[in-house]
Amino acid sequence: MIRRPPRSTPLYSSAASDVYKRQDPITIMAAKEKLNRKVIVVAPDFLLDAAKTLEGTYDFMDKTDLPDDEVMVVPQGNDWEEWVDCFKKMHTLGGFRYVGLPRVAEAFPGGRAWLHQQAVQYHRSKMGMNRRLYFHLLGIQHYLEEVEWAKHFTAIRGVDSSAPSKAASVDKLCLAVDDFRKIVDDEEYNEGLETKVRARAEECVDYFAFKGV
Repeated sequence: MIRRPPRSTPLYSSAASDVYKRQDPITIMAAKEKLNRKVIVVAPDFLLDAAKTLEGTYDFMDKTDLPDDEVMVVPQGNDWEEWVDCFKKMHTLGGFRYVGLPRVAEAFPGGRAWLHQQAVQYHRSKMGMNRRLYFHLLGIQHYLEEVEWAKHFTAIRGVDSSAPSKAASVDKLCLAVDDFRKIVDDEEYNEGLETKVRARAEECVDYFAFKGV
């Protein structure tokens, strides 16, 4: 995925890396040609800030001309009601087929499973069974089991997380970590951990067995 930058000074992003990467239309097209496959571009979002996220998303949609199946939006909000309202406004705007569920939403009642349910129900109330939405989990907040529910929904295409590298850095299985927030991300590449990180990534894939492709 390619993340778009916010128009103004960014707050922390909801993505696992908490980093925005500036990508202009020329870069996007170059990436698509280089990879020779579809590239999903993520509209800008601001952690827990629905107003700024909507402003950034509207600006992004106005300045880009991408097919809706190549765009992901990431609704935000201080609570689940604000998040749902943000999603509904984005839904009215249209222009996307992918929805990112930020990891901080695990703190809301019902977590991301509840947000996913609300988004699907609203979309179906407006579109019926046509134009199915797809979802992506942006990070793991505490432990693997918090997103185990997602593997039962084929519309959830996957999860991105630094969990494998964090678990490898403390020489643990991902399943043995009770709170990934307590492990600090390595800022530099550690060649010695490469084999362990690969093993932990395989552990996550085997555990979740996502059905999406």
